[in-house]
Parts: sequence; C-alpha cells; structure tokens
Amino acid sequence: MNKKTKASDYARKRKVSRVKKLLIGAAVFIALYIVYVFLSSIITGHAPNSISRLQRVPVLGNLGSLFTSRTRLDGESKDRVNILVLGMAGAKYEGVYLTDTNIIASFKPSTGQIALVSFPRDLVVPVKGRGYPKINSLNAYGEADKKNNGANFASDILSDTFDIPIHYTVRIDFDGFRELVDEIGGLEVDVPRGFIDTQFPGPDFGFRTVSFSSGKQILSGQKSLEYARSRHGSNGEDSDFARARRQQIILAAIKTQLLNGDLIKSPKNIASLYRTVNEYVNTNFKISEMIRIIELVRNSDQTEVITRVIDNNPFGLLSEGNGPDGGYILHPKTFGNYDDLHDHVMNIFQLAGLKNENVSISINNGTNVTGLAWITAKYLEFVGLDIDEVGNAETKGQSKTTIEVKDDLDAPLTTDVISDLFNRHTAKMPPAADDATSTSTTDIIITLGEDWADTNITKGLIRSYNDNVERYNQDYTSTAPTIGARINITE
Repeated sequence: MNKKTKASDYARKRKVSRVKKLLIGAAVFIALYIVYVFLSSIITGHAPNSISRLQRVPVLGNLGSLFTSRTRLDGESKDRVNILVLGMAGAKYEGVYLTDTNIIASFKPSTGQIALVSFPRDLVVPVKGRGYPKINSLNAYGEADKKNNGANFASDILSDTFDIPIHYTVRIDFDGFRELVDEIGGLEVDVPRGFIDTQFPGPDFGFRTVSFSSGKQILSGQKSLEYARSRHGSNGEDSDFARARRQQIILAAIKTQLLNGDLIKSPKNIASLYRTVNEYVNTNFKISEMIRIIELVRNSDQTEVITRVIDNNPFGLLSEGNGPDGGYILHPKTFGNYDDLHDHVMNIFQLAGLKNENVSISINNGTNVTGLAWITAKYLEFVGLDIDEVGNAETKGQSKTTIEVKDDLDAPLTTDVISDLFNRHTAKMPPAADDATSTSTTDIIITLGEDWADTNITKGLIRSYNDNVERYNQDYTSTAPTIGARINITE
C-alpha cells in the first residue's frame, strides 16, 4: 500500500470517527434532555416549554415526530395508564430490596390528571408458594428469582391481587433519591409538625436520632431522605401512614423545585440528573413512551395531583392483625378480599371529583343497629362525600336500604357512586308537604336497611371502630357519637 492510499484511508477513518462522535454526542444530548423533561412531567405534571425550542431543530424535531406519531402508551386506549413506583433501600443498607415506598400512580390521558395512591409496607398480599407476605418484600422476592426482576414481580402480584392493570414500573433507591434532591438544589418544605425519631436506622444495624422542627426550611438530600423514611417519630409521626403523607409532601416539594427553569439552563445539571437516573432508576419505559407522556402532559392544563393514603383508620379499608410468626400485619377488612382496594384505586379520579358536585346528603338509620347511620356517614366522608345530616328513620326494622334523589338534581357522579356502594337503584324523592321544610335543602336521602347492616363492609367498619374506640375518641372528640362506648351488631 502506497503513502497516498494510507493517507486517504486515514482521512476516511478520521471522517467516520468525527461523524460517529457527532452522532454519539447528539444521542447523549437527546437522552439527557428526555430524562430531564420526563422527570419534570411525571413528578410535576408539566413538561418545560423549552421542549418546543428543541423541536425547532430540524433533525431533533423529526426524531420527536417519529416517536410520538407511532407510539401509544399501554392503557392509553382505555384512558388509564397505571405505573407502580417503588422506593427501596439499596446496596449500602439493611434490607437491600425491601421497599418503603409502594405507590400506584395513575395517569388519565384525556384530561392529564395524575393520582398517587400509597400502600403501607405492612399490607399482606397472596403469593403462590409463599402465603401472605408483606408488599414491601415483593421486590426482594423478584430479585431472588432473577436479577432486576423485582419491580416486574411486584407489579404482577399487585396487578393480580387488586385486579387492575399495571402497565409500567419505576424503581429508585435511597442513594438515588438523595443525589437527585441535592442535584436540584435541595427542597423547600413547610413541615406541618415537628418530631423526634430516636429509632431511625443507623450504622451497624443500630439506631440514631433524627429531628425536625415545624415550619418552612430547606432540606438537603440526606434530610429529605430522613424526613421521608422516618416512622418512629413523636407527635403523631410514628406510623407508616404518617410516613406516606410525608412522602407526598416531599413529592410536592420536588415538583416545585423542578419547575425552576434554571435547572435546564445548565448542561452540568442535566448531565448530573441523567447520571443519577441511569445509575439508580430501574424502569420498563421505552424512550418513545417517555416522549408520548411528555406530549400528553404538555397538552394538558391540569396542575393538581390527587393523593390518597390507604390506611387503617376506623373508617378506612384496612385492619390490623398478626401474621403466622406473630408479627404485625395489615389486611383488608375481610381478610383475603381485595375488592374494596380495587374499587378505590380504579375509581380514584371519580372520587376526587365528588366534592365538585356539592351535593347535600342525609343518612337515616332504619335498622335496630345502634349508631349505624353515624358510622356509615364517617365511611362516606372517607370515600369523599359530604354528609350534612345523620338521624333515625321514623320506622325501624326496615329490610332494604332506599336512596331518594331530588328530581332536578344534576350530580351523576355522586348518584352513581352511592348507587354502586349500596348496590341499590335510586328513586325520585317524593315532593315535600306544604308545611315541611326539613328536607328542602337535602339532595339525597339514604335510609339504611338491614341489608346494609349485614354486609361485610359494614361489619368490618364496626369491628374496626370497636377495636380502636380509645384511639378514635382521642382523634374525634368533637364529633364523638352519643351512643355509648361501643356499637353492637348481631352476627
């Protein structure tokens, strides 16, 4: 080979190398930007306006069109995309794959609404060959079966148990969370009540003390992690449910910080975010699906995120118990029956809209079960309805529950929810007598019958109240019923 040929080959290789580097650089830039916008859109509910500037670049704009025009999200055709979000410890901590955060995030493409439903770590679910383990162990079981299979395993189990489709999974560990918060400049959090936790996990499987004062403050990544993880605090911050609510406060703070436009002005910030996501986040989202979510969120004017914590308050969906080893567990009111959890998750968007219809509801007790109307009212308030009046029906011992609705009431969501809950059709409310005024402002009158008293959900509510009467009286002293210490029901 002569010198001229060698020089030509060298020039050609250098040209190929430059093109290759250019393509790699463009790909990295696109990836960094997509990761940033994806984080912003999922956590904040908004995609930055600057994405439009990216689309003005001919090549990049064409790439965006290629992805968005051919991609539809799983579940999009049914207007419901469900995502399992897991937060686990990570390699440096005890219980590497145990999950402290277990959230089903739902996205409604037609409206852009986002809902977050948090489940406590001690909730047990059926797993073939393993009995009823806690949901915080599902990720660990999946990893034991196959590396990087934890989130998929947890998704399959929860999907089967709650009978809901889970289309995607996102999993992040403690270190990733801490670094993410530090990289976005910390979080401004308005702590509603201060507390001290002397049993926060420490080095060598021991404990250390963490504390927070009430009021506005800037939390670093480490302090944000401590605030989101603590569950043995004072001042009422000593439960998994309190922790779940604090996690939602942290998510809101992340939302606020990510809306800070200065983040995307720095390539260094974008590169750091990409590195953190690449190292600590595990997901089955494809890049094209991320872009599709960005497209949908960008075209939406929704700003609020619907949040709900599934807990064991006397009128909630869960009860306390003990597992085969005597350990503390949580389970549905009727053990092994997850229908109520299914309904709560699948109807989360409808339930969130109940207050907008502003319906006046009255509940009358037509049974011989003392306090049934009161305890039913508390349950309906937990569901999301406003109850204006509670009392006794003129006639006791009624066998069937009746639901009477004003003829001119325009509240389809409320009437549908009540009809489904009581499994009864509604009837038109009879016109009031000329001298009657007591029902003139009431839109719906529910008269409870023995059929409602005999349902599993009612019996579960009453058992839960009786088991927690002391705690309940502490929490609700201003509205405690005048029916004595306990409500009794005949099995």
